[in-house]
Amino acid sequence: MKEEIDMSYAAGILDGDGSFSIMKSNGKYYPCIQLSNAYKGMSEWLYNKFGGSLRVKKPQKEHYKPLYVWSIRGIKGCKDAIEKFFPYLVLKKPQAELMKNFSEKRLMEDFQEIDGERFALEMRNLNQDILIRHDTLSKYEQLENDCPTFWSYAAGIMDTEGSFSIKKEKPHSGSVSPRFNPMIQLTMVPSDVLVYFRRHTLLGSFCIPKSPCAQRGYVYKLSICSKKGCIEFLSKIINYLKCKKEQANVLIDFCENFKSVKYCQGKIPDHILAFREEMYQEIKMLNNTPS
Repeated sequence: MKEEIDMSYAAGILDGDGSFSIMKSNGKYYPCIQLSNAYKGMSEWLYNKFGGSLRVKKPQKEHYKPLYVWSIRGIKGCKDAIEKFFPYLVLKKPQAELMKNFSEKRLMEDFQEIDGERFALEMRNLNQDILIRHDTLSKYEQLENDCPTFWSYAAGIMDTEGSFSIKKEKPHSGSVSPRFNPMIQLTMVPSDVLVYFRRHTLLGSFCIPKSPCAQRGYVYKLSICSKKGCIEFLSKIINYLKCKKEQANVLIDFCENFKSVKYCQGKIPDHILAFREEMYQEIKMLNNTPS
């Protein structure tokens, strides 16, 4: 069961920040699986699980973070890795399947480099399709479940594409104190992963906001903003998180010890406000300093 949980987590982070490509070097085509992420521990975990190589990519601009790049190149390494995590992929299963087919074809005696060119073009088209295709969000399909492989996959996606934060807003509606609210978000261009979430959990709300940075102009977003919803979501996923577990723990602490205040003429007591500010600063620092 541990191996299944590990492989579903691997599928989650590869569906998030991973890439599948067929590359050309010295006139020959070869497969490559890669993950580039600011969290060093994530790339190291993949390296320990699947082998391959690790390198650090220096930031291109002063305010950018260094990226930790894990990759596997070559037929055997890619084929062995895909066989392990393939059943748990949601978004990039077509790319993995194409890479499997390419690897099998590459080993045949009648393989020609023109075949490699065809596979490389098809892979590029699949990767491009993720960014430009028109999707829809399906309806909820089933009730809440506690399947470990789902929550492990969800942890992989949240460790890459998700965020755990506390939103601080200016005073309004007669209040003189700032407002603090928990926020769990997952934002992705394709809908596949969010559809998968809707099949396994009723938590959170879904929307399709406009996005100037997306090629098709909009993205899909899952948001959980209620304290009760955040606690329930985090209690299910926290044991599977590897890179953002500290943020999750801070958010649980914040939600469980929030202490709602009523009838205070718009001003929250200083000791309660200090707790909220402390949690806000702590999770903000953790999000700015990936490890």
